[in-house]
Amino acid sequence: MLSKLHGTALRKLGQSSAVASKYVATRSVLNPLLWLSAIITPICILASLFAPVPLLYALIVLAFIPPVAAVIAYTCFAVTYPNRLQSEEFVLQQQWVAAQIGDNKTKEVITLEGSAATPTANTAMIDGSKQ
Repeated sequence: MLSKLHGTALRKLGQSSAVASKYVATRSVLNPLLWLSAIITPICILASLFAPVPLLYALIVLAFIPPVAAVIAYTCFAVTYPNRLQSEEFVLQQQWVAAQIGDNKTKEVITLEGSAATPTANTAMIDGSKQ
């Protein structure tokens, strides 16, 4: 009976994580660590409910290692490389805009349309006239 309950709980956890993975849109340097936290922490906490005392302490410590590592990594990247906390698409668009502005000697307002891989630019002069 108890193993059937564990199997059902683990199956539901697997299904919910598969559904959640479809909706993750932000891709930053912390995503792998956050996924590790989302998988390891609940499993360790559930397992600690049924574990003997020596194993209980090890599972609780193991459950809190990934979230603590994520907070430390976030702090380190926020101080040293804040751009790596942004999504890949945002960084690519930012680099593309910087390259477009750097190539043109006149001041232009650039709007992006399309994806980051194939952006198109509509440029207008600052005073509102088209180029």
